[in-house]
Amino acid sequence: MNEVITFLQANPGKLIRIGTGELTDSLSLDHITKHSSVLIPFFMKQKNALLELKTKSDNINNLVHRQLRPHKNIVVSWSLNPPFIINTCEHGGVSLVRRLEAARKCRDAGYAIGIHLDPVILYQEWEKDYRNLIASIFRYINPQDIIWLSIAGFRYTSRLKNIIRERWPQTRLFLGEMIKCPDHKYRYIRPVRTEAYRKLVKWIRDFGPAIPIYFCMENPAVWRDVFGKLPSEIDNLSHVFTRPGKHIGA
Repeated sequence: MNEVITFLQANPGKLIRIGTGELTDSLSLDHITKHSSVLIPFFMKQKNALLELKTKSDNINNLVHRQLRPHKNIVVSWSLNPPFIINTCEHGGVSLVRRLEAARKCRDAGYAIGIHLDPVILYQEWEKDYRNLIASIFRYINPQDIIWLSIAGFRYTSRLKNIIRERWPQTRLFLGEMIKCPDHKYRYIRPVRTEAYRKLVKWIRDFGPAIPIYFCMENPAVWRDVFGKLPSEIDNLSHVFTRPGKHIGA
């Protein structure tokens, strides 16, 4: 906490986005750790910080059963996939409906809501399933209540692939046509994933034309392929990406 305060004080003119959930689920163990009961009151007092808690769970009791009404600088976000992927790949994860119900409860409690379609996994019925997924999101959450929505294709390192195959020998995750990229991660070949991104963006825009959408872990060429511009050139992404004098990510 002292390190965070020092960092925030050193950047008084910038909004610092602090994301949790990059290496593990932010809330799945919150009933044991109760770390949200420390983080939320702390960040509510910070004028130039935005905290994100990212999860695939519905473990939100410590968030919604509070006397303190959260400020909009606390974002609770969900990583979502179609039921087929949840059932076959997200072992131990709760259902899509339970995640969306949890998101709605957090919205009603005063939190900002984030959505992450990450990782997007392509398979024979992916278009129908992801289109239904996007429709489901907006049956539970109004577009204006979503502070950002990220999209990222399935990606992995060689070492991670070996671990997955060792634990799940029957997995079908690696049946797509993948290529090794400059960051040494394997991804769907660029024409395939950019076409998928274009479709996902269109389906999202059909419900919420103004929702801030960004790509996670994609290069500038992909941004230009899909949006025709770079993230720094998109006005409603200033709270997501670095913009000199306004925002830096942490």
